[in-house]
Amino acid sequence: FAEFVHLEEENRRLRKLLAEKLRAENADLRRRLGLK
Repeated sequence: FAEFVHLEEENRRLRKLLAEKLRAENADLRRRLGLK
């Protein structure tokens, strides 16, 4: 069970990193499209 909790925590951490990466990507795309 402890292993399951550990995996859940890792998933939360990875989701946060992924969200940040996607936000940065979207900001870059908006700049390139000239949107404000």
